[in-house]
Amino acid sequence: MVRKAERYPYSSQRAYLGLEPAGVVDVDPVLRRFGAREAVARKRFSQSVAAGAKLGHQEQFYETDSGVLGSDEFVDEMIHSIGEFDTRAAAQRRKSKATPRKLKAEILIRAVEKVCDISREDFCGPSKEAKAVFAKEALILSGRDLGFTATALSRIARLSLASVSRRSDSARQRSATNPELAAASKHIIKQYKRDAKES
Repeated sequence: MVRKAERYPYSSQRAYLGLEPAGVVDVDPVLRRFGAREAVARKRFSQSVAAGAKLGHQEQFYETDSGVLGSDEFVDEMIHSIGEFDTRAAAQRRKSKATPRKLKAEILIRAVEKVCDISREDFCGPSKEAKAVFAKEALILSGRDLGFTATALSRIARLSLASVSRRSDSARQRSATNPELAAASKHIIKQYKRDAKES
């Protein structure tokens, strides 16, 4: 291809080095790690990329058990901002080498309706009523345990990916001290599995 990344016209390297407008690339968070002044940060960034290129392919940089490469802080930030990584389910599928089962949103919604005694119109969306919030948390908690991605759950619950990711973390913590939420999640999972077998 090319010897230097900045010579490749579709490389984000060009934006990081200021050779073209950043456009969709948010260069600031990366450049801030290399220095407070833009010129210094760009120079250090370029030196870092050049030093890395001299190392060639390093297999250890591509190894991961979680499905997401990076520090714990980076992985957490990506899961919260993008929400598309279901690392537990992905790791489990890799270990079992089994074909992932087809998850069905409609069955999950019906299970939440039955267990939480609330209609989908009341818990799918931005409602802040206590019963609706509880049902949303139970939906997200049980959905994640069943293997639904945050993206799928955001569509089902009509919430943003970031909101689903935050609610997933808080619901998981709350279920440890809230037996009602933990029980609802278990019942939803059982109901889902029962209904999925019948369909």
